[in-house]
Amino acid sequence: MVLPLLRMDTVPKFVQLIKLVQQEIGVGSARVRAPRMELVGAELEEARRVVQEAMSNRPQCDAIEFSAAVRA
Repeated sequence: MVLPLLRMDTVPKFVQLIKLVQQEIGVGSARVRAPRMELVGAELEEARRVVQEAMSNRPQCDAIEFSAAVRA
């Protein structure tokens, strides 16, 4: 489930993909500056499918439990 997300960082359009992921999880925008072009068509739909699948299968963690583990 994580591997398809990691692969997004190994292709020429990784900036567009990372920005799309940020938008999909609600922490940014998919807008990119020239000369990059935003994802469209089948490429956009496949990227959204990968992100949505990863989000629906992500492990749930308790915020308190997580912050305690980070401090340890």
